[in-house]
Amino acid sequence: MKSKEYIIDKLDNLYKAFSGLTLKYKYDELSETHIIFVDPESYYKSNGCFVHEKSKIISEFLNLFMDESILFITNESCIDMENSDYLLESSKLGVIINDKKQVNYVKIICGLNCGDQTQVVAGENNYAIAA
Repeated sequence: MKSKEYIIDKLDNLYKAFSGLTLKYKYDELSETHIIFVDPESYYKSNGCFVHEKSKIISEFLNLFMDESILFITNESCIDMENSDYLLESSKLGVIINDKKQVNYVKIICGLNCGDQTQVVAGENNYAIAA
């Protein structure tokens, strides 16, 4: 699997697991960095399960693709993501804009193992399950 395919697969999984996310991906050839934009910023900073999954992706990526870099950013960054290579965007109609084509999408219920806690996502609602 190539690095771009790996990242797109991981972004698809994040998008399915966390409602209300917008994810943009772009490869910057000049800096040889894979850049991932996350919105809303609250996921990036304070959603423990998302932060855990992001850390796992970074760690796995760096182990698999040692000569490449990966960077997660938010609106606070001054990096231009206008012409992203890949976009997953939430909408009220439940449509993914994916590789410049639209695909109808129904959010499924999924659970993520976040260390000592599991988060279940069902539509707009997130539930933490205590052990």
